[in-house]
Amino acid sequence: MLAALAVTALGINCTANIRPRDASPIRSPQNIHSWLSERFAGLDIVEIGTRNGDGMACFAQTARASIAVEIDRPYCEILRKRAARLARKGTGNFTVVCEDYRKVRLDGDIFTWWEQAPFLTNQAAIQHLRREVHAGRVRPSAQAVVLFDMSWQDDVDSLKQLISQASRSRLTLALPLTDP
Repeated sequence: MLAALAVTALGINCTANIRPRDASPIRSPQNIHSWLSERFAGLDIVEIGTRNGDGMACFAQTARASIAVEIDRPYCEILRKRAARLARKGTGNFTVVCEDYRKVRLDGDIFTWWEQAPFLTNQAAIQHLRREVHAGRVRPSAQAVVLFDMSWQDDVDSLKQLISQASRSRLTLALPLTDP
């Protein structure tokens, strides 16, 4: 089923067009990035824990603005070079913020990440974003897009932990950042 989602109505096929540097499950799958890039079209996207930028290289093709947030300095240089290559090719662009996401002011329509415990967990990121919304530093309409690999027990456990806070919307779980 996921393979059918690889080519979207916008023609974005990140599986074919982007050479990934990280393998799944270190990052979310490229066919999911393709599917998300259509939903992110025209929006301001913030990806936390971008690593080598496999997802961001896809999202930046359709987003209005994209920010890659990475705490590890070696990845930041890789991300800057990747962003410059995308811009030169005219296939997208993104800004690199080389900092802990909790220490910098970020705003966007969509915040996304791929959980990498213990440093980046779903619960901690959502709690942080909720505090930022309540403090007026993140727009109230912001959404968290969190993905889960059901073959990884940590992801299954995280989903179970978050599911009680979520409201069902189609086939996704939407977790509002504005709820207490």
